[in-house]
Amino acid sequence: MLLLQEISEKKKILMEKSSVLEQILYALLSGIQIHVEIEVSKLNNIEKIAFSLLKGNRADAETLIRKEQKADNSFQFHYSKNLVELAIMGFADRKFEERNIQIFLKNKGLKEAFVLSSISKQIDITKQGISESKIDKLIQQIIIKKETSNFTKTFADALKEADELIEIFILEKCYESLIDFHPVPASKRKIELLLSTIEKYNDRIELRIKRQFFVWTFIVLITLGGIIIYVIPAYWSQYDFSILTTISGYIFSILIFLLTLYFFLFHKIENKFSIVTNIIEKRKRKINKKYGIDLEQIEVIKKSLNE
Repeated sequence: MLLLQEISEKKKILMEKSSVLEQILYALLSGIQIHVEIEVSKLNNIEKIAFSLLKGNRADAETLIRKEQKADNSFQFHYSKNLVELAIMGFADRKFEERNIQIFLKNKGLKEAFVLSSISKQIDITKQGISESKIDKLIQQIIIKKETSNFTKTFADALKEADELIEIFILEKCYESLIDFHPVPASKRKIELLLSTIEKYNDRIELRIKRQFFVWTFIVLITLGGIIIYVIPAYWSQYDFSILTTISGYIFSILIFLLTLYFFLFHKIENKFSIVTNIIEKRKRKINKKYGIDLEQIEVIKKSLNE
């Protein structure tokens, strides 16, 4: 769990300093949705293609894709000589880029092969050369050899070396593979999933209890309001204006009570001495106990997972 948190923290740092193209490639590789603030008019052709892919509108960039594919690939800065740009073009037209990918990988290591294997199914990373980088050594140990011995050190070294979002993508994939064939992390993930489900279930219970409180409060206030509306005209001619002062006092008291109740019911308050909080907690535990869920024991398990 700590390892995954460290990867996530490193990803946040790299996400802030990475280019738009790198952010979009990470999103395409990971299959996630991200929001990128950019001015399309300031983008180059590859970036415009990437942005269209991110939005799921490849057809919008068809002309640009064909234009880039027709460019002279002997040019030093051609997209086929850059991993990020080649990967973007691979997502745009996998079939066309197969040859460019094969040529590109002739003198590259496992990192490049692993990233492009997400695009081209013709890549066999077990036959790819390996560089001296910590990232390559991690891929070799976790993905190819599936060795779990001393994986913590290998991960730590690779994480320290990682300075690109695509390397974070590799770390995340290696972590997923580790969970898949390592029994302890796999069991831990299942437990965390179960605890998360129970927590969401209890959140719904808490929301339902708060709604019940609000409904009853609303009914009481409507009733009191009706009484006040009746009392004012009934006693208007029998008493002096002091009754208005009395009634106003009641009204203001009710409003203050309502605002206070609203604050306690619909704002997150971490106050163990709150009467409302204690009532909700007791009600939640009673409902959970009814279905055989021991919340005290669950809290113990959660603490042990975080240790």
